[in-house]
Order: sequence, then C-alpha cells, then structure tokens
Amino acid sequence: MILFSLNIFQMISCSGSTDGRVHIWRTTDGEKLATLSTDNSSDCIQCVRFNPKSFMLATATTNMVFWLPPVDDD
Repeated sequence: MILFSLNIFQMISCSGSTDGRVHIWRTTDGEKLATLSTDNSSDCIQCVRFNPKSFMLATATTNMVFWLPPVDDD
C-alpha cells in the first residue's frame, strides 16, 4: 500500500511506503527532497496527511507521528 498527499500549496507531495519510510518531493520539478524514517521500519505507513494550517506532516502506522521541519536558530 502506498499513500499520497499534497500540501495545500500543491508544491510538496509525499508518499508513505510499506517499509515505514515517507518520501517527499517538490511537485514543480519532481526533485526528491527528503526521506523520513519511522522508529519501526517494519511498519507500513497507513496514512499521510499535511496539516492545512502549517508545514507539519502527520503519518500513521501502528503509531501516529507528527513531523516538523527543522528550525534554524539564526
């Protein structure tokens, strides 16, 4: 099972995979931006959704995970 989600600006897309990873691409040119790994790589990502009000991603396997972009302290 592979799940797919677009953010509200339709500039970033992501998909969950059966190996517990989330892949993120820029939709304008298809460049892969990141691969996120869950704590348990044997879990299949069952749900992937962007938060409509902020740049936060939620994924679900047997656990729910909220992904936030890194904060630059500068």
